[in-house]
Amino acid sequence: MGFAHSVSRRTLLSGSTALALTAASARAGDGQTADLSAEPSLRDLGKGVGIPYGLCETTAQFPANRGYYEQLARECNIYVPSNEFNWKLVERTKGVRTYGKLDAIAQFMKERDVRLVGHTLLWYHAVPEWLNQLETPAAIYDAMDAYIHDVVSRFRGNVVRWDVINEQTGADSSGEGLRRTFYLDKLGREYMKHAYATARAADPNVLLCFNEYGFEYDKPDNKAKRAALLALLRRFRDEKVEVDCLGLQSHLDAGLTLDRDGLAKFVREVKQLGYKIAITELDVIDENLPGDENTRDHMVASHVRDYLACVGSEAKPVTVTNWGFTDGRTWLTMWHRRKDGRAMRPLPFDDQYRRKEQWSVIAQFLRSKA
Repeated sequence: MGFAHSVSRRTLLSGSTALALTAASARAGDGQTADLSAEPSLRDLGKGVGIPYGLCETTAQFPANRGYYEQLARECNIYVPSNEFNWKLVERTKGVRTYGKLDAIAQFMKERDVRLVGHTLLWYHAVPEWLNQLETPAAIYDAMDAYIHDVVSRFRGNVVRWDVINEQTGADSSGEGLRRTFYLDKLGREYMKHAYATARAADPNVLLCFNEYGFEYDKPDNKAKRAALLALLRRFRDEKVEVDCLGLQSHLDAGLTLDRDGLAKFVREVKQLGYKIAITELDVIDENLPGDENTRDHMVASHVRDYLACVGSEAKPVTVTNWGFTDGRTWLTMWHRRKDGRAMRPLPFDDQYRRKEQWSVIAQFLRSKA
């Protein structure tokens, strides 16, 4: 699995041009987005090329708004129930694990031939409060083992990918380029190998990922993140940690310029180390773009086109997932607001489930990987 497909800059640019022409063809002559409803779904395209397409949504409206989830299931191969697999939510009291609507939504999606993504087993932002009261590393490991084994075994066959560890590199880092977290402070970096081994034992066939953000642009922190990730992946390889892929969260900002050369080189090096690539949380911040919706949708789609062309020049992703279904329910509004008061449009679907130009760009990307 160490083979990396390297292409010239000319090939990368020609691929970008092809995607640009396809995106342009999805726009009618009067500047309005063409009707894409008759096109094959990203679900069908993903199945055809072996790249499952995913959508993220909480289970908050299930089953009351059943039609929303029926529509979602028609558009994707894999479904991410947001952060509801987080340890803090599943095991609020030590030894008492409750799965809320996860069992029901897993069955609902399975009946529609949609599988789940387990996001995420260990994340510094979702540590159970009671875990801080455990006094020894052994006690923490025992609790961790019980949780990982229980949740992974419970959803074996329904979950196709687990984000075992989320966001362990980067900001507030240690001397090794690792974020200072509860797990790192209490257990050292050995906890990562332990967690992956436990997940692998619970489901030998599921895809195990390390999920991370903040590597796409020509900024010091993005460059540092790429370096830290590569160093960690090399250690994983040398220590035979059970990691299958790197999840690129892909929270993009259309107001910035992609570091195409740096990003392509990074993806190529990840592949050379023997890891698969998953695009796990794709959306686009548009708070600083023009207010006109057609103009803004086109700029967002163009940014996604460039990003996918860059990553795709070096790897065929094992999954492509948008972090959200419809624009009106995007998580980005927690952190971003447009000065003109207009709603953000970061996703391939608007609030009426209509496919937008970003949808067309993703469709053409999938077709290009046949």
